[in-house]
Amino acid sequence: MRRTTLVSALVALALAAGGGAAQANTTYPVPHGYPDGVAAQLTHPGQAPPGANDMSCKPSREHPNPVVLLNGFAATDTLAWQTLSPILANDGYCVFSTTIGTTTFGDYGGFASVQDSAREVDTFVTRVREATSAGKVDIVAHSVGGAVGFWYLTELGGAQSVRNLVSLGTPFHGSDLDGTAGLLTIAGAADGLSRVCAQCRQLAAASPFLAELNPDPARLPDVHFTDIVSRNDEVATPYLTGLLSDGPNVRNEVLQDRCATDYADHLQLPYDPVAIEVVREALDPGWTGKAVCAVVLPAPVGTVGTVN
Repeated sequence: MRRTTLVSALVALALAAGGGAAQANTTYPVPHGYPDGVAAQLTHPGQAPPGANDMSCKPSREHPNPVVLLNGFAATDTLAWQTLSPILANDGYCVFSTTIGTTTFGDYGGFASVQDSAREVDTFVTRVREATSAGKVDIVAHSVGGAVGFWYLTELGGAQSVRNLVSLGTPFHGSDLDGTAGLLTIAGAADGLSRVCAQCRQLAAASPFLAELNPDPARLPDVHFTDIVSRNDEVATPYLTGLLSDGPNVRNEVLQDRCATDYADHLQLPYDPVAIEVVREALDPGWTGKAVCAVVLPAPVGTVGTVN
């Protein structure tokens, strides 16, 4: 009896050190295209992406920081993270996702003000840290989610709880919507847009809010920033809006500098194999993945061929 109890205790300790039995034994299938996100949203709206939101997950020594995924404009966590969530879960991370910024458009987020959305992030990160007993988390955000994350870091004390902020196509310096943002001033369109999408108005080019956001990474020297952009982005434009000022805590990556055949647009970014490799490198400096370069077309086509 004593021997059985001792063996059981040792097994329990080993599982705890490795992050838990469920993490070790579960492998999630990984789709590689924006259409997979659309299909998941249509068939299972409100359902967390594969591998996410297991509140019993305990971080491992190798990956001590849970990863929190934040959606962008007119998206949900179901829609955005069908690829990255299972990949990170398969890598051994505790992964958590939530849809921030919902207003009057059902499940879809990215519409509420940056400030209101950041308060949602604060609440969710607190919940994740309490559930996992983690000191800090890493945040990966798409589109306007990156700006929300930055506001959370600077204005709500999030810098004490976050090690990495990884952004995918975030309009940190505002977006001219591929040259069409000026049309919003016609016939009161800007006021109407502000009522239905506060973030759209706040993150438009030349918005007064951008001075309040002040996306200067030097303000947060203890947070590591990785900013991933595509020259083919048609939403966060010009694409350089997604890059932060150079500094010791900043890494800026343009997809096409790594892979000339990568034509990913804004919607495809969270599914892009090159972008995902950069995310893995950012979260784990010891990551030794293979160099990835595939033919990637804009949404809704996505990756051509198989990428592991």
